[in-house]
Amino acid sequence: LALTISASCGSAQSNEAATQATLIIGQANEYAQQDFYQQYLGWVTEDRVPNFKFEAFDENWKGGEHPDEVYKHWGLYNADRTPK
Repeated sequence: LALTISASCGSAQSNEAATQATLIIGQANEYAQQDFYQQYLGWVTEDRVPNFKFEAFDENWKGGEHPDEVYKHWGLYNADRTPK
């Protein structure tokens, strides 16, 4: 019997605009995202935890009208496919 855990986690790069931003504790920027993923990848690698990246790219269509809406900025790459 194998234990299976399914969860969503990540780090946004924008905490501007929208009510969702009020739920973010700490910094929401590319440096914080990089730190999160380095620690995350260290953990899943060391403990051999199966995982996948849900949002590779920012999705400008998500969330509200403001371009800095938090839901738009969870990808590892910008919406135009350039690296962050």
